[in-house]
Amino acid sequence: MKETLKLFKSDKVVSSAYLLSTVSFFIVGAAIAVAWSHLAPYLPIFLKLAWGYDRVGLKIEMLYPLALWFVELVIAFWLIRPVYVRTVILGRFIALALLLTSLLFLIFFIQIVRIGV
Repeated sequence: MKETLKLFKSDKVVSSAYLLSTVSFFIVGAAIAVAWSHLAPYLPIFLKLAWGYDRVGLKIEMLYPLALWFVELVIAFWLIRPVYVRTVILGRFIALALLLTSLLFLIFFIQIVRIGV
């Protein structure tokens, strides 16, 4: 773990991508916690499905993507260092892919909270 933190300190691309991803995760978690009591009981979570009840889910189901995002952050934290040691560009690519998926999760949660309130 110390080696991973040293790596994050030494490479600006990896550290800024991971830091922005982690900060956005905590911002979304705080926003959900604040808006939880104001959210509707059913939210349009499954947007790829047909119109109707298939498309909506309970409030608690909104936490599944948040858990998936957390798992992605943990996996990226442990995966970046060994990959970065072997190939620098691949480690940076993983960090930037993490940043992109975090941006998509952020947009998803902003839309869900905006619609549900």
